[in-house]
Amino acid sequence: MRRLRVLRVVVQPVLVWDDGDELTPGPQVDAVSLPLSQLAGFVDGLPGEVTKLEASLPKQD
Repeated sequence: MRRLRVLRVVVQPVLVWDDGDELTPGPQVDAVSLPLSQLAGFVDGLPGEVTKLEASLPKQD
């Protein structure tokens, strides 16, 4: 019997800068194609990766 399954999931994070009043576009992040089995780990690690990316960028006011 044939079964329909998810092979891969494409995730495209969209980042914004939040100054408390407005949201403005943030840095571009490439889409990632993941096997379904890796999706939860990617999502769990995403906040930490965003924190590292923010720390690596020049400070802006």
